[in-house]
Amino acid sequence: MSLKIVNLTLLLVTEELESILGNYPAYPYRQAFTSSNLRQRLMAYVLSRIPNIYTVIEERQSPSINALLLDCCSEQVRHIESLIHTGIRDVIHRNDERPNPFVFQVINSISDPLH
Repeated sequence: MSLKIVNLTLLLVTEELESILGNYPAYPYRQAFTSSNLRQRLMAYVLSRIPNIYTVIEERQSPSINALLLDCCSEQVRHIESLIHTGIRDVIHRNDERPNPFVFQVINSISDPLH
């Protein structure tokens, strides 16, 4: 029996990132993060700011995000979502791909749960 270590937090962040980017305008946000380099920077931004949860599974098993979701409270998921929104803006700005201010207003309203 061969075992492997799986980062369950990575699976959750990946799933949340896909969902959140789907709500952003195609340009410049989704287009910018089609680049694997920027996407990796965004993943590193988020993962370096939260505790990561690992599990050991059999090599032939598929890792299940459900195991993490059982341990994850809604507050942690909201924290991850907040980090993704902040990371998107930070990574874009660090790469000198400045979106226009109107787009930022739209993004702020998307990420604000009161809107």
